[in-house]
Amino acid sequence: MKIASVAEVKSQFSAFLKASEGGPVVVTRNGRPVAVIVGVQDEDEIERLLMAYSAPARHLGSLPPAAS
Repeated sequence: MKIASVAEVKSQFSAFLKASEGGPVVVTRNGRPVAVIVGVQDEDEIERLLMAYSAPARHLGSLPPAAS
């Protein structure tokens, strides 16, 4: 996992995108994490990531099982 400042990522964005293929890149501002660049292999992986991090998906995941 790499860690880089916003300024570094901004000036070398393509290099950090390439680095994200090998593992997450944590982006920091004033020494605090503000984002993560994660490489993906295909569209299915993008969909899984978006669903995992969207507020409605998290809410749905916390619902109790339906009564039968």
